Amino acid sequence: MSFNVFNESEHGTAFIVAVVSIPVSVLVVFVRVLSTIRTSRKIGMENWFALLALVTFLAYASIDLWILCTMNGRSVFQLGALPRETVIAIYKAGYVMNIQTPLNQTFAKLCLLALYHRLFSVSEGFVAWIYTVGGFQVAWCIAVVCVRLFLCTPIAATLNPFIKGRCLNSQILLAAGDSVNSAIDFVMVGMAVYMVIKLRVSRAAKMKMSVLFALGGFAGIIGIIKVGEAYGTIGTNVRNSSWNMAQQATSIICCCAPIYKSLLSEFSIFNRLGSSLFSGSRSRKMDYGAGVATWPPKLTNTNVSQVGQENWVRLEGSSQHELAWTEVGANAPQQEARPAAHPLKTVEIQQIVEKV
Repeated sequence: MSFNVFNESEHGTAFIVAVVSIPVSVLVVFVRVLSTIRTSRKIGMENWFALLALVTFLAYASIDLWILCTMNGRSVFQLGALPRETVIAIYKAGYVMNIQTPLNQTFAKLCLLALYHRLFSVSEGFVAWIYTVGGFQVAWCIAVVCVRLFLCTPIAATLNPFIKGRCLNSQILLAAGDSVNSAIDFVMVGMAVYMVIKLRVSRAAKMKMSVLFALGGFAGIIGIIKVGEAYGTIGTNVRNSSWNMAQQATSIICCCAPIYKSLLSEFSIFNRLGSSLFSGSRSRKMDYGAGVATWPPKLTNTNVSQVGQENWVRLEGSSQHELAWTEVGANAPQQEARPAAHPLKTVEIQQIVEKV
């Protein structure tokens, strides 16, 4: 049998989207995991969510490729174009395939939310937003999955188009479901940009990080375009599946890109994110005896080499141990002498708590 998938333009488009997006998605997740390993971080929830998003996408794209090759340029929606047994097999495969989209979108968003939590957990209010948005996304996923599982009554009518049944309007479900999903995408972008703006960094660094996190908005934009392009065509062609694959692959890229070491190497601020956010240092001057000292002292080329390891303390980071330099100074007050055994001290600590 000849290969006729490209005889139908929409079938050919869906085939190309699947063939291109599968290796790209596998690559970006692989690089994400590799970046995690190279920065000595443990494989945590972020990576597991990314892997789950990849698995659900691969399931969707693989089934779609099988359906396209089985139809081979013919339409399953055209009566008599395919044998009855083939039509039923395609509908059953499509039943499984349609469950993957809400799962993929949810896992990809949970991956990003886990990243937000790791980077911005110093803000209790922001953590509350993370759990709230995550809860909405999980609730959306459960609702969409249930609707698609019980789309028709009886359920057999969903698996077999030759069985009469009552089904919900797929066009309305597409518009309602994807509108909410895209709205959550935009909310998450706004959350990240808001936190970046509050960082005490240069305007250029804020702009770079905002653009990086704004990549997540592309998945939401594709969702809106999908509603406009596929609305009214579900059940007549495969256009919706092409947009679904594009949206899922984009979501995977968006949840993986922010931690790529190669992309963020110039953003040194990410290595100091924990200490830059809502942080500040206080310095005091105290008199002790007849002299006055200012702390912390400036290190010169001659005394840098004299700094010993005894001045470094081990701190607990969010995913790895880091070192913090402690600078201690003491000055005596002029008006009242204080016991030498109990000097007043000022401690300035700089801590690196995370590496993206």
